Amino acid sequence: IPLPPLFQRLLAEQGHYTSAARTVLDRYSTWLSFSNIPFFPEYTDHGPTHIASAIQTAEELLNEDSRRILTSSEAAVFVMATILHDIAMHLTEDGFARLVCNETSLKPVSELGDKPWDHLWDEFRVEASRFSPEQNFDLFGDPQPVQPPLIETSDWSKKQYMMIGEFIRRHHPRLAHQIALYGFPGTDAENFTFDGLLDQPARNLVGLIARSHGVR
Repeated sequence: IPLPPLFQRLLAEQGHYTSAARTVLDRYSTWLSFSNIPFFPEYTDHGPTHIASAIQTAEELLNEDSRRILTSSEAAVFVMATILHDIAMHLTEDGFARLVCNETSLKPVSELGDKPWDHLWDEFRVEASRFSPEQNFDLFGDPQPVQPPLIETSDWSKKQYMMIGEFIRRHHPRLAHQIALYGFPGTDAENFTFDGLLDQPARNLVGLIARSHGVR
């Protein structure tokens, strides 16, 4: 993931946060390049190019006063949060199934009113079963209702994949926050954790910034 000049210079400085950011960049760059975002096959790029563009845009928005006071630690935290902001779109079928069955290490952030993932999925399934023809057309290109997928099997139709994608899209900011705290839901374990890189308060800060992507 290439960085624009200011962020490149700041992350080259020695420090706990900059070291963590360089490690995170290295860990995620290759993985993101090969992720096929199964629930969002028709979306625009959300891999390394998208992340690099977001960081580039952030640098362009900084005025001269902001550039002078931006610290290497702040830049490092921002870069890590930017990597995570759309990370939920890269969930695999196995990771999603583990998530909504509460079989991951991820936990609700109670201070922000998070619900367990199985509750969120159950609520969404009920809502999806009541989508209007107009909603179904907007989401699936067809006014006919779509049967919510069974988690016990991954033999899902294209429209059921799209339904799962809508669920992930709605909740990807909170998922980014929890991934910062506990790791990315993989097939049978959490991958790309921040353990050993950042303590819990720092992981929470990175996650909150990533989560702010979805705050309106």
